[in-house]
Amino acid sequence: MGRFRELFVAHVHMSRRLARRSFLASLISLLFVLVVIVTALGTAGTTDMRLSSDLTPGPVGLELAELLGGLLEQHRPSGVDPPWTEDRFDSTRWQWGEDANMTSLLQLDALELLKMRDAHRGFVASIHDRLPTFVAPSGHHSFLGRHHQQPRQGIVIIGGGKYFAILMVSLRFLRRTGTTLPVEVFVLEHEYEADVCEHVLPTLNAVCRIFPPLGGGACPLHGFQLKVFAILFASFEDVLFLDADCTAMRDVATLFLSEPFRATGLVTWPDIWQTTVSPLYYLIASQDVVPVARRASSESGQLVVSKRRHWFTLLLAAYYNYHGPDFYYRLLNQGGTGMGDKETFLPAADVFGLPFYSVQKPVVSVGHRFEHGQTGSRVQVQHDPVDDYAITQQIIAAANDSLDFAAWNASYAPVRPLFLHLAWPKWDAVNLLDHISKWSDMTTGIDGRPEPAFHYPPALAAQIHGTERMLWEEARWAVCNLHDRLNHWKNKPKAGGMCSRLDSYFRTVLDADMGIAMRLGPKDVLMPMLPE
Repeated sequence: MGRFRELFVAHVHMSRRLARRSFLASLISLLFVLVVIVTALGTAGTTDMRLSSDLTPGPVGLELAELLGGLLEQHRPSGVDPPWTEDRFDSTRWQWGEDANMTSLLQLDALELLKMRDAHRGFVASIHDRLPTFVAPSGHHSFLGRHHQQPRQGIVIIGGGKYFAILMVSLRFLRRTGTTLPVEVFVLEHEYEADVCEHVLPTLNAVCRIFPPLGGGACPLHGFQLKVFAILFASFEDVLFLDADCTAMRDVATLFLSEPFRATGLVTWPDIWQTTVSPLYYLIASQDVVPVARRASSESGQLVVSKRRHWFTLLLAAYYNYHGPDFYYRLLNQGGTGMGDKETFLPAADVFGLPFYSVQKPVVSVGHRFEHGQTGSRVQVQHDPVDDYAITQQIIAAANDSLDFAAWNASYAPVRPLFLHLAWPKWDAVNLLDHISKWSDMTTGIDGRPEPAFHYPPALAAQIHGTERMLWEEARWAVCNLHDRLNHWKNKPKAGGMCSRLDSYFRTVLDADMGIAMRLGPKDVLMPMLPE
């Protein structure tokens, strides 16, 4: 087997380990669907594809939350958090084919290691025996006297608090570029805002869902832990998860209809850095070590997953995240850049031998030019998995082991940009015109002169041309229409005056000769504004 084939096989491998169990689960689900269809045939009324406005995930989600919480606590990894050694990893950029010997920066004695291994094995066994297998949503419900069919595919985002302000920009951008998939925005109960959830979001075919409490005395969820639970509790069977600060340049519905999703049911995107998984994790999970050269670390601002095919993956990822802050974030990242949920999905899929595809084209940063030609990132650009997968198959077929990293990287040059992860600074309209530092301002370069936020490197900036002006427009819309409606902005005195400040910025910069020269003028947009 050639070197390319060995390195890529992890992205498309299929396992028969769970074949009989999957067949039985599919048969049960089929019988369930037939019952639903028979029931639906006898139900009168108009059918549409709008989401239910119910705040809770429904009976299946509530049952799952109750049972899952108990199992998460029952199989707690250990009584001791894995302590650090004195060393730390220097973040190293990942390059295809470049391996590294990964050492453990965690200290764990043999007894604690065995406890964690037994707890891991116990949880894996329990999700087969004691949790419901995935059942597709019933497909029909009543809402305001109308008969609704539950969409099978949709987008899941976490909102609440400051994330509502960011979400308004990214979601309106998403709608402008053609994505019509329904959206479920998950919020913690104390962050629910009736005005936003009941009046603002529904105009964008989005609804709020409140995280159900986990049963069994489980601890409340927060931060990075929330992502996988939002996916599990969402009403969709096929999910595109997006961070609140992540959006797309064109319609993403096609991702569910194309390879690699159809082949694998799970698509992830790369981070800049090498993986830094502790060797101790592989002992705990009883898995072979995954070479650093095989795949980059993950960047989970976007994730596409079939819950039917990767139900066990998601449940185990929930275990890793629930016990993440004290245990598994350390084991799966060891203090590397971006420690959190991002490394929990692919290891979980590996445990069950389930297929996945990791996009190969590296993430690229676009922003301002710093000294020595470095890029001060304002946006991380992730690429189209359909394009990427097609090129990967060509490389595997050619099995050309003579390609070095530069040639390998050049092979993926035709892959189009798709996702914009607006990581820093966030597109919170109230802060966009502020001076943060010479490294972080949105409107000027390091020399203090006006400059587009998405400016450098020029060739990469050209690939996403038309997006920055749209983001400015959506930020202005958000603050002009919602400055007194979002809790995050209500107590900020400058929020009330931000609409006029942005109007002035458009008038004196973006709509003036300066903005046109910077290619941020009124004609420099991909799509027109949404109708009021």
